[in-house]
Amino acid sequence: IFPGQQIINYISGSVAFKIPFCFFAYIVFVISIYLLKYYNSYIEKKEIESRLSESIQEAELTLLRNQMNPHFIFNSLNSISSLTIIDPEKAHDMVIKLSDFLRYTVGYGQMQKVPLKKELEMCEAYLDIEKIRFGEKINVEMQVAVEALEVDVPSMLLQTLFENAIKHGIYNSLNPERILFKARIEENRLELIMENTFDKEGSKKVGTKTGLKNIKERLRLMYKNLAIFENQIIDNKFVVWINIPINT
Repeated sequence: IFPGQQIINYISGSVAFKIPFCFFAYIVFVISIYLLKYYNSYIEKKEIESRLSESIQEAELTLLRNQMNPHFIFNSLNSISSLTIIDPEKAHDMVIKLSDFLRYTVGYGQMQKVPLKKELEMCEAYLDIEKIRFGEKINVEMQVAVEALEVDVPSMLLQTLFENAIKHGIYNSLNPERILFKARIEENRLELIMENTFDKEGSKKVGTKTGLKNIKERLRLMYKNLAIFENQIIDNKFVVWINIPINT
Protein backbone atom coordinates (compact mmCIF):
# COMPACT_ATOMS: atom_id res chain seq x y z
CA ILE A 1 0.00 0.00 0.00
CA PHE A 2 1.30 3.41 -0.97
CA PRO A 3 1.95 5.87 1.85
CA GLY A 4 -0.76 8.16 0.50
CA GLN A 5 -3.30 5.35 0.65
CA GLN A 6 -2.35 4.71 4.32
CA ILE A 7 -3.01 8.34 5.16
CA ILE A 8 -6.39 8.21 3.43
CA ASN A 9 -7.35 5.00 5.27
CA TYR A 10 -6.29 6.54 8.64
CA ILE A 11 -8.31 9.69 8.01
CA SER A 12 -11.32 7.68 6.89
CA GLY A 13 -11.18 5.46 9.99
CA SER A 14 -10.67 8.45 12.26
CA VAL A 15 -13.62 10.32 10.74
CA ALA A 16 -15.78 7.19 10.93
CA PHE A 17 -14.97 7.02 14.64
CA LYS A 18 -15.25 10.75 15.40
CA ILE A 19 -18.63 11.35 13.73
CA PRO A 20 -20.60 9.05 16.07
CA PHE A 21 -18.59 10.29 19.04
CA CYS A 22 -19.26 13.93 18.19
CA PHE A 23 -22.93 13.19 17.60
CA PHE A 24 -23.18 11.42 20.98
CA ALA A 25 -21.36 14.30 22.70
CA TYR A 26 -23.73 16.77 21.07
CA ILE A 27 -26.78 14.81 22.28
CA VAL A 28 -25.36 14.67 25.81
CA PHE A 29 -24.67 18.41 25.70
CA VAL A 30 -28.19 19.23 24.51
CA ILE A 31 -29.78 16.97 27.12
CA SER A 32 -27.59 18.54 29.83
CA ILE A 33 -28.71 22.02 28.79
CA TYR A 34 -32.38 21.02 28.95
CA LEU A 35 -31.89 19.27 32.30
CA LEU A 36 -30.15 22.33 33.73
CA LYS A 37 -32.94 24.61 32.48
CA TYR A 38 -35.57 22.25 33.92
CA TYR A 39 -33.74 22.09 37.27
CA ASN A 40 -33.44 25.89 37.48
CA SER A 41 -37.10 26.24 36.54
CA TYR A 42 -38.05 23.67 39.20
CA ILE A 43 -36.01 25.45 41.89
CA GLU A 44 -37.52 28.80 40.95
CA LYS A 45 -41.01 27.33 41.03
CA LYS A 46 -40.42 25.82 44.48
CA GLU A 47 -39.11 29.15 45.77
CA ILE A 48 -42.16 30.96 44.43
CA GLU A 49 -44.47 28.36 45.96
CA SER A 50 -42.63 28.64 49.29
CA ARG A 51 -42.88 32.46 49.32
CA LEU A 52 -46.56 32.26 48.36
CA SER A 53 -47.23 29.70 51.09
CA GLU A 54 -45.46 31.89 53.65
CA SER A 55 -47.46 34.93 52.51
CA ILE A 56 -50.74 33.06 52.78
CA GLN A 57 -49.78 31.69 56.19
CA GLU A 58 -48.80 35.15 57.41
CA ALA A 59 -52.12 36.55 56.18
CA GLU A 60 -54.04 33.77 57.92
CA LEU A 61 -52.15 34.31 61.17
CA THR A 62 -52.73 38.06 61.01
CA LEU A 63 -56.45 37.53 60.41
CA LEU A 64 -56.72 35.08 63.31
CA ARG A 65 -54.77 37.36 65.64
CA ASN A 66 -56.87 40.40 64.73
CA GLN A 67 -60.08 38.51 65.50
CA MET A 68 -59.06 37.91 69.09
CA ASN A 69 -59.84 41.00 71.13
CA PRO A 70 -62.12 43.57 69.40
CA HIS A 71 -65.24 42.47 71.29
CA PHE A 72 -63.36 42.78 74.60
CA ILE A 73 -62.58 46.41 73.76
CA PHE A 74 -66.22 47.04 72.89
CA ASN A 75 -67.32 45.48 76.20
CA SER A 76 -64.79 47.59 78.09
CA LEU A 77 -66.01 50.79 76.44
CA ASN A 78 -69.61 49.89 77.30
CA SER A 79 -68.61 49.26 80.92
CA ILE A 80 -66.75 52.58 81.06
CA SER A 81 -69.83 54.32 79.69
CA SER A 82 -71.99 52.81 82.44
CA LEU A 83 -69.44 53.49 85.19
CA THR A 84 -69.19 57.19 84.30
CA ILE A 85 -72.73 57.53 85.68
CA ILE A 86 -72.67 55.23 88.73
CA ASP A 87 -68.97 55.27 89.69
CA PRO A 88 -66.83 57.89 87.89
CA GLU A 89 -63.70 56.94 89.87
CA LYS A 90 -63.88 53.34 88.68
CA ALA A 91 -64.53 54.57 85.15
CA HIS A 92 -61.35 56.65 85.38
CA ASP A 93 -59.35 53.64 86.61
CA MET A 94 -60.75 51.50 83.84
CA VAL A 95 -59.75 54.02 81.18
CA ILE A 96 -56.17 53.96 82.49
CA LYS A 97 -56.09 50.14 82.56
CA LEU A 98 -57.55 49.95 79.06
CA SER A 99 -54.86 52.38 77.90
CA ASP A 100 -52.17 50.11 79.40
CA PHE A 101 -53.68 47.10 77.70
CA LEU A 102 -53.85 48.81 74.32
CA ARG A 103 -50.24 49.95 74.73
CA TYR A 104 -49.17 46.35 75.10
CA THR A 105 -51.36 45.34 72.18
CA VAL A 106 -49.80 47.93 69.90
CA GLY A 107 -46.29 47.17 71.09
CA TYR A 108 -46.37 43.38 71.09
CA GLY A 109 -49.73 42.29 69.68
CA GLN A 110 -48.56 42.74 66.09
CA MET A 111 -45.68 40.29 66.59
CA GLN A 112 -46.25 36.63 65.88
CA LYS A 113 -44.38 35.59 69.03
CA VAL A 114 -43.40 37.33 72.27
CA PRO A 115 -41.65 36.16 75.46
CA LEU A 116 -44.05 34.61 77.95
CA LYS A 117 -43.27 37.31 80.53
CA LYS A 118 -44.41 40.04 78.09
CA GLU A 119 -47.57 38.11 77.29
CA LEU A 120 -48.28 37.82 81.03
CA GLU A 121 -47.74 41.57 81.49
CA MET A 122 -50.41 42.22 78.87
CA CYS A 123 -52.69 39.69 80.56
CA GLU A 124 -52.23 41.49 83.89
CA ALA A 125 -53.44 44.70 82.25
CA TYR A 126 -56.38 42.79 80.79
CA LEU A 127 -57.27 41.15 84.12
CA ASP A 128 -57.09 44.50 85.92
CA ILE A 129 -59.84 45.74 83.62
CA GLU A 130 -61.98 42.66 84.19
CA LYS A 131 -61.50 42.92 87.96
CA ILE A 132 -63.02 46.40 87.82
CA ARG A 133 -66.00 44.94 85.95
CA PHE A 134 -66.53 41.80 88.04
CA GLY A 135 -64.91 42.67 91.37
CA GLU A 136 -64.35 39.80 93.80
CA LYS A 137 -65.96 37.29 91.46
CA ILE A 138 -62.54 36.90 89.81
CA ASN A 139 -59.88 34.94 91.68
CA VAL A 140 -56.75 34.45 89.57
CA GLU A 141 -53.77 32.30 90.52
CA MET A 142 -50.62 31.90 88.45
CA GLN A 143 -47.99 29.20 88.81
CA VAL A 144 -45.24 30.08 86.34
CA ALA A 145 -41.78 28.51 86.38
CA VAL A 146 -39.02 31.13 86.19
CA GLU A 147 -37.27 29.36 83.31
CA ALA A 148 -40.48 29.50 81.26
CA LEU A 149 -40.69 33.30 81.29
CA GLU A 150 -38.21 33.81 78.44
CA VAL A 151 -39.81 31.23 76.14
CA ASP A 152 -41.57 32.70 73.09
CA VAL A 153 -45.30 32.09 72.75
CA PRO A 154 -47.84 33.22 70.13
CA SER A 155 -48.87 36.79 70.90
CA MET A 156 -52.36 37.30 72.36
CA LEU A 157 -52.57 33.57 73.09
CA LEU A 158 -52.99 33.82 76.86
CA GLN A 159 -55.25 36.86 76.70
CA THR A 160 -57.65 34.83 74.60
CA LEU A 161 -57.53 31.97 77.12
CA PHE A 162 -58.22 34.32 80.04
CA GLU A 163 -61.02 35.97 78.09
CA ASN A 164 -62.57 32.58 77.37
CA ALA A 165 -62.32 31.60 81.04
CA ILE A 166 -64.05 34.80 82.16
CA LYS A 167 -66.69 34.65 79.46
CA HIS A 168 -67.75 31.08 80.19
CA GLY A 169 -66.74 30.72 83.83
CA ILE A 170 -67.42 34.03 85.57
CA TYR A 171 -69.80 36.01 83.41
CA ASN A 172 -73.01 34.17 84.43
CA SER A 173 -71.91 32.87 87.82
CA LEU A 174 -73.33 34.36 91.01
CA ASN A 175 -70.38 33.13 93.06
CA PRO A 176 -66.64 33.84 92.90
CA GLU A 177 -64.87 31.56 90.43
CA ARG A 178 -61.23 30.56 90.24
CA ILE A 179 -58.87 30.84 87.28
CA LEU A 180 -55.59 28.95 87.51
CA PHE A 181 -52.79 29.36 84.96
CA LYS A 182 -49.69 27.14 84.94
CA ALA A 183 -46.56 27.29 82.80
CA ARG A 184 -43.55 25.00 82.98
CA ILE A 185 -40.88 23.41 80.79
CA GLU A 186 -40.84 19.65 80.28
CA GLU A 187 -38.34 17.93 77.96
CA ASN A 188 -37.62 21.05 75.89
CA ARG A 189 -41.30 21.80 75.47
CA LEU A 190 -43.47 24.48 77.06
CA GLU A 191 -46.60 23.30 78.82
CA LEU A 192 -49.42 25.79 79.38
CA ILE A 193 -52.51 24.93 81.41
CA MET A 194 -55.54 27.14 81.96
CA GLU A 195 -58.26 26.02 84.38
CA ASN A 196 -61.42 27.86 85.31
CA THR A 197 -64.28 26.86 87.54
CA PHE A 198 -67.86 27.54 86.55
CA ASP A 199 -71.33 27.28 88.02
CA LYS A 200 -72.78 24.00 86.78
CA GLU A 201 -76.26 25.10 87.79
CA GLY A 202 -76.03 28.57 86.31
CA SER A 203 -77.10 29.59 82.84
CA LYS A 204 -74.42 28.99 80.27
CA LYS A 205 -73.24 31.79 78.03
CA VAL A 206 -73.76 30.68 74.46
CA GLY A 207 -70.71 31.20 72.29
CA THR A 208 -69.26 30.17 68.95
CA LYS A 209 -65.97 28.97 70.50
CA THR A 210 -64.22 31.20 67.99
CA GLY A 211 -61.46 32.03 70.47
CA LEU A 212 -60.45 28.40 71.03
CA LYS A 213 -60.79 27.59 67.34
CA ASN A 214 -58.51 30.49 66.48
CA ILE A 215 -55.94 29.34 69.02
CA LYS A 216 -55.95 25.82 67.63
CA GLU A 217 -55.62 27.09 64.06
CA ARG A 218 -52.78 29.48 64.94
CA LEU A 219 -50.89 26.70 66.68
CA ARG A 220 -51.33 24.51 63.61
CA LEU A 221 -50.02 27.21 61.30
CA MET A 222 -47.10 28.17 63.51
CA TYR A 223 -45.96 24.77 64.74
CA LYS A 224 -47.43 22.35 62.15
CA ASN A 225 -48.03 19.01 63.84
CA LEU A 226 -45.60 19.75 66.70
CA ALA A 227 -48.13 21.58 68.89
CA ILE A 228 -50.73 19.89 71.08
CA PHE A 229 -54.02 21.55 72.01
CA GLU A 230 -56.63 19.84 74.16
CA ASN A 231 -59.60 20.96 76.23
CA GLN A 232 -61.99 19.11 78.49
CA ILE A 233 -64.51 19.55 81.30
CA ILE A 234 -63.70 17.90 84.64
CA ASP A 235 -66.53 18.26 87.15
CA ASN A 236 -67.03 22.04 87.38
CA LYS A 237 -63.70 22.93 85.75
CA PHE A 238 -62.93 23.75 82.14
CA VAL A 239 -59.33 22.87 81.35
CA VAL A 240 -57.23 23.89 78.34
CA TRP A 241 -53.86 22.19 77.84
CA ILE A 242 -51.29 23.46 75.33
CA ASN A 243 -47.89 21.91 74.67
CA ILE A 244 -45.52 23.56 72.20
CA PRO A 245 -41.87 23.04 71.23
CA ILE A 246 -39.27 25.56 72.37
CA ASN A 247 -37.17 27.45 69.82
CA THR A 248 -39.36 26.49 66.84
